[in-house]
Amino acid sequence: MRRLFLILAVFAATMGGILLAERLLKWPSWQIVPLILLAGAMLGVALMGRGLSPFRKRYLWARAMADGLAASAIVLPPFVLGLFILARLTPRFSVNFSVPPALGWFIIYQLFFVAVPEELFFRRVLQERLDNVFGTRWSFLKIRFGAGLFVAAALFALAHYIIRQDVSALAVFFPGLLFGLLYEKRLSIVGPVVCHVACNLAWAVFS
Repeated sequence: MRRLFLILAVFAATMGGILLAERLLKWPSWQIVPLILLAGAMLGVALMGRGLSPFRKRYLWARAMADGLAASAIVLPPFVLGLFILARLTPRFSVNFSVPPALGWFIIYQLFFVAVPEELFFRRVLQERLDNVFGTRWSFLKIRFGAGLFVAAALFALAHYIIRQDVSALAVFFPGLLFGLLYEKRLSIVGPVVCHVACNLAWAVFS
């Protein structure tokens, strides 16, 4: 119970830091969110132990990257198709194909300022420690996981809602599950980071 309390306390402190910096200090989100997420990850390590290396099994880097690319290739086509169907069914929703300007810089930003900090905090620190609390009693496609996967995805969605103040942000619970499964497969954030960047790029292009 103490470990679960520490996990939730780290999450609350990190979200509180983000809100404080945004609302009171008026710092822009794109600058402060990744910095505070990294600080939150370090706080989690300080309170709950273990280092911050994103690669516990270093020889699996290439395999983890391939997992992220494969997952993106599987889930993104039906996701984009779903956007077009939703646009047909809902007049207020539209699909506008547009490649972000300065695409290279956009990808770099998504990689280092979005995907890496978020996956370090939510998967490497929170989800791994939630697994220690709840165990990994279930299996899907030979991937072991437990209730920690769902709790981490819920915290991931809640964080997006807190930052954006938009109920639709809670939908990131579902990609959070995917990122969490990729993490559980190799115990590395490489796969989730690759898939995270691909999903954000697809959303930027088609939304």
